[in-house]
Amino acid sequence: MAEPRDCDLIIRNGLVVTMDPERTVWQQGAVAVAGTAIVAVGPTTEILSHWRAPSVLDAGGAPVHPGFIDAHYHVPNHLTRGVFPEAAVSSNYFASYALWYDRMDEEDEHAAGLCAGLEMLRSGVTCFMEPGTVFATAAVAASAEAVGIRASLCEPFLSDAGYNDTLSRMRRVLPDTARCLRTLGQELWRNRDDTALVRGHVGLFGSGSASDELTRSASALAKEEGAVFTQHQNTRVSEVQAQEAMVGGTHPLLHLAELGALGPHCSFTHMNLIRDDEAPVVLDSGMSVIWCAAASMNWGFGGTGRRRPHADFHRAGVPVALGVDVPKFGHDTGPLAAYLLSRDHGDSAPLGIEDIFEMATLRGARAVGMADRIGSLEPGKRADIVIRTMADASAQPGWSPLQNILLASRSRSIDTVLVDGRIVLRHGCSTVLDEAAVYDRARQRVTRLAAAVGLAPASTWPVRSQRAC
Repeated sequence: MAEPRDCDLIIRNGLVVTMDPERTVWQQGAVAVAGTAIVAVGPTTEILSHWRAPSVLDAGGAPVHPGFIDAHYHVPNHLTRGVFPEAAVSSNYFASYALWYDRMDEEDEHAAGLCAGLEMLRSGVTCFMEPGTVFATAAVAASAEAVGIRASLCEPFLSDAGYNDTLSRMRRVLPDTARCLRTLGQELWRNRDDTALVRGHVGLFGSGSASDELTRSASALAKEEGAVFTQHQNTRVSEVQAQEAMVGGTHPLLHLAELGALGPHCSFTHMNLIRDDEAPVVLDSGMSVIWCAAASMNWGFGGTGRRRPHADFHRAGVPVALGVDVPKFGHDTGPLAAYLLSRDHGDSAPLGIEDIFEMATLRGARAVGMADRIGSLEPGKRADIVIRTMADASAQPGWSPLQNILLASRSRSIDTVLVDGRIVLRHGCSTVLDEAAVYDRARQRVTRLAAAVGLAPASTWPVRSQRAC
């Protein structure tokens, strides 16, 4: 028998959910890691007979699975949790949002990135795509690298036409085509280093806020560079109607197809309002759709247009990924919200746990342009791995592990997280950062920002510092 080969780390005795083409699950499975990559996956006895490592982690029978991907998260918003008005739609919500972005500086965005990254890892998210609302991209890239999470960034707030509730109020954003064209692709240099944890994509703000010239240029650049092109699209009725008015009444996705702007390199977010003639265009284009189920329910977008188009798209073969979008919800709520929203109608079958798990892994990897490196546990893929624990009440009785992971345990059963083969979370705590210091800094920055915007902690109940005499 040949001598075992050397690797750096072995995870053994896990319920290994591979997400390989056969969707293999190894009951007593193991994963061997060398450097940043997975080199072998299979039964524990087989892996241990063929591989040896200086470090061995015993999963104790708990699930081991690919890291989840959040394909749409606004990092600078992270510090707004609990600060903005509670009402989902209010007269001053968008004004507060715009003021917040106008007053943020590099330190604020770096603090938001650190805090968001830690929360993602604690929820089993190992990669996220920021959709173009970061002004200080270097600061957020540095925060992702410090946390040890994979990320993709693009140019901020590119818009040169139409009307948007937020952009129209922001002083830092000028609707200028020349500026937008000059800025396009400013983060793509990151893709020259294939080992980089932070990559780049092309993004427009979207929702009808871009001219045809800017849209064509963004899509063409992304296609030429082998990168993702993302934007908000078909989010709600008022935005779709405004976009239709701009192009003479044509449904937005039909117009984008006529421009030649759609293709497999596109990953559009929300896509809540889909007309019957637009659905075939989405399918034929090969594009990805990013579903922010919790945010859509919060804003009342979930039931507009064609009923639950995301479930229909998934069944038709469209790559549907998941995003949390805004910090009002924890990073473990996206799969749960998608599962529940898909069941909230009676005209087609609801999505199953396996469907949602695929959206959170493989389809997420496809949407962020990293399907060749993450999304499954297979030899050659990057070692972005989540190890759960069975020592949690929410993981019991363990009869259906996937259901427990997505619906019951969620972030509570996370024990260890690896990104690029590096253990960045162990026993639920960061191995690379002082979490208390990160959270303290975040509180300091949000206090400064809230004061600058003119917002104070609000409660309909009385809050007192001491008992009144």
